Amino acid sequence: MTKDLRKVRERIKRFIRNVMVTRLKLTDGINKEINWQKINYKLRQLWSDTLSENNWPEGIKELWPLQYPELHTGRLLFIGLNPSYTGNKMVEIKNNNYLFNQTLYEKIIEAERVALGRNSKKKAYSYFLHFNEFVENTGLGWEHIDIFAVRERNQNKVKKALLSEENNRWEDFTSKQFDIFKTLLYMLDPVVIVVVNAFASRLLKKKMHDIISEFSNEDGYHFITIKEKQIPIFFSGMLTGQRALDIYSRERLIWHVKGYIKTKGRKHIPSSSTNFTK
Repeated sequence: MTKDLRKVRERIKRFIRNVMVTRLKLTDGINKEINWQKINYKLRQLWSDTLSENNWPEGIKELWPLQYPELHTGRLLFIGLNPSYTGNKMVEIKNNNYLFNQTLYEKIIEAERVALGRNSKKKAYSYFLHFNEFVENTGLGWEHIDIFAVRERNQNKVKKALLSEENNRWEDFTSKQFDIFKTLLYMLDPVVIVVVNAFASRLLKKKMHDIISEFSNEDGYHFITIKEKQIPIFFSGMLTGQRALDIYSRERLIWHVKGYIKTKGRKHIPSSSTNFTK
């Protein structure tokens, strides 16, 4: 091999390395999987500590906390109040050991995947059915988290058990759940946020008022400061169920969010990104 040919090859290698470094910088923070297992363990440990003291909020069933399947950064993030309980006996806690049973944990994670619509052979839970419409043809995926991890279908029971001003007995249990939620929110570093529960919207505006802006008449949404970045946050009601937005309000919300993603949010989405819908 001649000296000139070796030089040409070295230049090509340097060029390829530079291109790869540039692509890594462009996609930094996009679609990275976070340590969701650690979050799940923290929730189970909180449940275990609370149950070991023979304490549990009145009116709330002793059930596994919400457990998250894979979670990724740099997506559209939906936020709810708490997971519903559908009657699945698998999540019942018969003793503390159940919370750390690996086989049961894996089954619950798979059940969460099914609920989210991440099992192509099974239908998603109706609560999540409209989420794909927000990211359709945008190249962006979505994630969903809840403020509290207690499984309960009746929102009023959750409010009474955890947030009653007359009863602060569960203040520590509630605040620790909220701290885990905040940790998760910062880890996910979303492109845009949609809060899909009216009470959860009011709660976040109250508890995180120091980092949530006033409503922007120019943009049509609020902003939340995460990692020194101003992230759009849309406060809304539920998309399905008895208290759901009417179809026209939902269509406007989807139009508004997609409009942000396709214009101002576009810089956060690498051109090589797969069109993740979930």
